[in-house]
Amino acid sequence: MITMNPFPPPKDFTLLFGLVVKLKHYATAISLIKHLYSLGVKPNVFTLTIVINCLCHLNHTHFGLSVLGIMFKIGLNPTLVTLNTIVNGLCVEGHVGQAMRLVDEFDKMGYRPSSHMYGSMINGLCRMGDIPAAIRFLKKMEERKCKPSVVAYSTVIDALCKDRWKEASTLLSAMMQKGIFPDVQTFTILVDAFRKEGLIMGAKSIISYMIQMGEEPNVVTYNSLISDVDKAIYLLGEVVSKGLDPDIFTLNTLIGGFCKARKPLASKELFSTMHKYGQLPDLQTCAIMLDGLFKCNFHSEAILLFREMEKMNLDLHILIYNIMLDGMCSSEKTKDVRKLFSSLPAKGLKFDVYTYTIMIQDLCKEGLLDDAEDLLINMEEDGCMPDMCTYYVLVQRLLRKYDFSWSTKYLQIMKDKGFSIDATTTKLLIYSFSANERHDHLHEFLQQTV
Repeated sequence: MITMNPFPPPKDFTLLFGLVVKLKHYATAISLIKHLYSLGVKPNVFTLTIVINCLCHLNHTHFGLSVLGIMFKIGLNPTLVTLNTIVNGLCVEGHVGQAMRLVDEFDKMGYRPSSHMYGSMINGLCRMGDIPAAIRFLKKMEERKCKPSVVAYSTVIDALCKDRWKEASTLLSAMMQKGIFPDVQTFTILVDAFRKEGLIMGAKSIISYMIQMGEEPNVVTYNSLISDVDKAIYLLGEVVSKGLDPDIFTLNTLIGGFCKARKPLASKELFSTMHKYGQLPDLQTCAIMLDGLFKCNFHSEAILLFREMEKMNLDLHILIYNIMLDGMCSSEKTKDVRKLFSSLPAKGLKFDVYTYTIMIQDLCKEGLLDDAEDLLINMEEDGCMPDMCTYYVLVQRLLRKYDFSWSTKYLQIMKDKGFSIDATTTKLLIYSFSANERHDHLHEFLQQTV
């Protein structure tokens, strides 16, 4: 970029540096900014904020403070983002007292503390074990009409769950009464706390409530619930011995949890013995089991299970076939994938966006880009509109082949549809631009987008 004529405006460099930071190349970003300054480009609040952010990520917040001082010295007014970054950096490094004093100074200068600043200090106080001070900060936020976030509440609840259950419960209730509802992090904290107390059924109830609230449990939630396979199976037996029959949801949760916790053998064992608990696998169980086996690299077992399902003449949903196609692609069974894909219309099944995306990705991986594009066209003609993931797989493969004319074509389509560019695509764009600075199509797109 520095060899271009005319020389690009500062904002183009700023946005490019921002992308480098998103890829976590902090030292590189600082080096590039220093080089830009050496060419006579004047520092601005945005590039210096990027420098401060990088220094904080490198655990050099004290140097970040020096850069903040330079900003004031040369007459630049830092933004709240700049100040939030400094405060968070100090708290992460354990200098919470210094962060508090700095926030007071910012307040006197007319920078009203943000919820992000308070959240950083609350997190720092909880990590230090000073929970009363963290609770006082929550109250201080409310007094100053600065609404605490669910993250701030979750941080304090997590600290209280260690040994102050009653206070944690009270704070959770108060949070919800104020219209701030738990997110996946809050629920995971509660599941982990219940599990550590041996209250597995309580943890299961939280997961049920979590799903009802529209929050999907993640791998951390399941790992919290099923950290000890033997104990989970033992507790399941205890439930049955008390005359309580686990429902299909409970068993599906356990099977999925074992798979997500990378314990597929435990999943298989429970799957095979569900009848002992008065339940038989349903399509959801089979989908969970198939997906888990593939993701744990038990490909042969997954295919055997699928063959058994076909023999049972079950009315298999497209979801099951999508799992099979995706899993077989990952195990490089290309011929089997194409054969299964071609057989689906005869079974009365309609391809969905995930089916098409799996196949486009497989064709791209095989280097059959023309076939992938033809399938994309067929997809649209079939009334199934591509989503972000569909375009990602095609664009990323085109960028890896340095086919910039076609990749920028699809990047522009994505932009027109309002789709954002993910981290992997961004990284490929930067590498492609670095290797081919004079490519007009790519340069024009980057100027418009970056």
